[in-house]
Amino acid sequence: IITMGARVIGPELAKSIADAWLASEFDPNGPSAANVQAVDKLDAKR
Repeated sequence: IITMGARVIGPELAKSIADAWLASEFDPNGPSAANVQAVDKLDAKR
């Protein structure tokens, strides 16, 4: 999930940020791993 404020980030900068975000890879050992696992658990219950 990525959010950007329309009043703070211009369209070209938003495109650059989105491109960089989409090109990045998730690190399963990173600090967000526990959050992703929690979301996966909730999603599996649906």
